[in-house]
Amino acid sequence: MARTRGVTARTAEGLAVLFGQGDTQPAFHRVDDAVVGLARPDGTLIEPYLRAPIRQGARWAYDGAQGARCEGTVRGDDARGTGLDCVQVRRRCVHPEGTLFGPETTRVTDETYCAGVGRVHARTELTPPIEGATPGDVEVIAWRVAGAPARLPETFGCDGFLLLPSDVQAACGPEWRWESEEEEGAACVHRFSAGGRSLEVEAADRELEGELVVREGRLWAAVRGGCGAERTRRLEGLLRSLLAR
Repeated sequence: MARTRGVTARTAEGLAVLFGQGDTQPAFHRVDDAVVGLARPDGTLIEPYLRAPIRQGARWAYDGAQGARCEGTVRGDDARGTGLDCVQVRRRCVHPEGTLFGPETTRVTDETYCAGVGRVHARTELTPPIEGATPGDVEVIAWRVAGAPARLPETFGCDGFLLLPSDVQAACGPEWRWESEEEEGAACVHRFSAGGRSLEVEAADRELEGELVVREGRLWAAVRGGCGAERTRRLEGLLRSLLAR
C-alpha cells in the first residue's frame, strides 16, 4: 500500500518534523554532521540511523526501546547500483523476553540510504518469526522537493499528486483527519473528515468541478466539501505547486 509522508516543519531545535498518511502523531528527526536519527521533541536522540564516519565496516551500538540491545553496521556503498551516493546499513536489535514480542526476539533490518533523499528501502525480519507474518518491506517509489519541477507521468495517479494531511490541516484546521487515498480511473482522490463533515480533494488530467478548481497545463485539481470558502481558497497555491510540471 502506497503512503505519502513528508517534512512538514523544522523546529527551533533544528529537528525535521515528518508526518503523513496513517500517522497518529508527528515524528521528529535529528540531522547533523555527527548523526541522523529519531529524536524526542527536545532533540534528545532516541534511535541513531547513521553515525559519522559513514564508511564500510563502521559500527555503532545503542539501547533501543524496552531494553532492546541494538547495533548498526555500514555494510557497503552504492548498495543498489544506482550510481548515487548510497550506503547499505544492517540494524540488529535483540528484544528481551517479555517485552515487545513476548519471547526473546532478534530483529534485523537491512536499509539503504541515499544522499539527498534519505532512506529509500528497508526490509525487516524477526527471529523467531511471528506466526502468519511476512518480512516487512518499505520502499520509496517517488519523492519531490518543494518548488522543484516534477516529471509528467504517462498516466496521472496518486504517485504524481503528493498531498499530505498536514497540508489540508494547515488550510482548513487541525480537526481534519485523512481518511483515504484512492485512484479512480485517471484521477487521485484524497478524502478527509471532521466532526461529521467531509472534504474531498481530487486531481486528474481532465476538467473537474468543485468549490475550488485549479488548472495547471493539462492537469486539474478540485476541492469539494465542508472546509468553508475562505479556508478552501488557502489551498489554491499549494494545489498549483502540486500540479506544476
